[in-house]
Amino acid sequence: MFSQLNEFYQYQDVFTNGANDSKSFIIDNDRYLVIAEFQDNNSVEVNSAIYKWDFDSSKFLLFQEFATLGASDWEFFSIEDEHYLAVANYRSDTSHIENSIIYKWHNNQFVVFQEIETKGAYDWEYFEINDTAFLVIANQDNGSTTNIISKIYKWNGFVFQEFQSIATKGATDWEAFVIDNIEYLAVANVYNWSSKIYKYDGMQFLEFQTLYHIAVTGFESFEIEGEIYLALSIGYGGAYETNSKIYKWNSINFSHFQDFATKGAFDIEYFYMNDEHFIAVANYQDSISHTTNSELLKWNGTSFSSFQTIETNAAVDFEYFEIEDENYIMISEYKNASEHNIYSRIFKYNQQDTIANKINYFLDSQYALYPNPSSDIVNINTAENISIDVFNSNGKYIFSSLVKTFSVKNLSNGLYFIRVGNAAENLVEFYRFIKN
Repeated sequence: MFSQLNEFYQYQDVFTNGANDSKSFIIDNDRYLVIAEFQDNNSVEVNSAIYKWDFDSSKFLLFQEFATLGASDWEFFSIEDEHYLAVANYRSDTSHIENSIIYKWHNNQFVVFQEIETKGAYDWEYFEINDTAFLVIANQDNGSTTNIISKIYKWNGFVFQEFQSIATKGATDWEAFVIDNIEYLAVANVYNWSSKIYKYDGMQFLEFQTLYHIAVTGFESFEIEGEIYLALSIGYGGAYETNSKIYKWNSINFSHFQDFATKGAFDIEYFYMNDEHFIAVANYQDSISHTTNSELLKWNGTSFSSFQTIETNAAVDFEYFEIEDENYIMISEYKNASEHNIYSRIFKYNQQDTIANKINYFLDSQYALYPNPSSDIVNINTAENISIDVFNSNGKYIFSSLVKTFSVKNLSNGLYFIRVGNAAENLVEFYRFIKN
């Protein structure tokens, strides 16, 4: 069903096996989407996949598959015009100590470039210092303890080599950011009361600040009007219904700025769209179910407030991207009850001017709308399963219907626009309608 204007609506389903992360990237003007698939209903040894945007169908189509081991995260980056893709392999069916893989783009596909031994690898983060490339891995679990070493790797001109070790406690996420030309790294220690921020001193990263919150699952840094913010997704605080946090840089360190309600939050994604600031929160579960609402929040000038709610199934990741001036969000959904073999979903933004631009031209269609004008009942003549959205003459959303015969009796007399969508055929048609 299509959502009202100025919201994201479901656009494409992608069948996944315990999707844990997605990343969107561009190579040679082509848009790709890679999904980290953690497990099916029987095993963590499943394939992960890259999809490529097909401009003819306006959909993502399968492009390449990889054998992965509990894939938790992908990271795309480029070094000297060469493109790379790193996967964090969390575990095989028998061991948490497995190699994570860096792939290199070669002859229109990704091929294995370098293997790095990891221990319950959960996240890669790429960053640069003085044009030198670095990768940091979040090692979460070696099979017996979550108190283990995570590692930073440095590019030596040919491969990545170990640069620095940092003690972590169930690390789930690294976030790199720059303040006043100094590099920082924040690590989410999900199984400890303290997550930490490290500061680069020119030689190595040193502990800079501790943020005392239980079950921090992720960090997201962003800037609004010259101010630096750091958002924390918090998965548990005595209950799954708990507050996640936003901190603000105060010229010395980060201080608390805002709380917002979340439900087992697993990820926060910041994005800038149509000259406005948003954050998307992937809520994994509430106290009852993994089917719960995830949230999009919008900057109102002083803080973030609710913008849109989307029902999700154990959501663990949001990924925002743009294609030909259209806005999309991919939601990685891990499971529905006990089923990991489910659809993750791509949502597309419905802008106000999408309808306004259609008002002056309407295509001939296979659908017949009758009677028109009508004072009571309107019919759409089709055997297909469709969704119907009704807008007034200014393009304002009025109501929706999933049935082909619907009432307009309560509408005021005048001109309306009806949008008919057939999701199976990715088809949308627009009609003028007169209520009399």
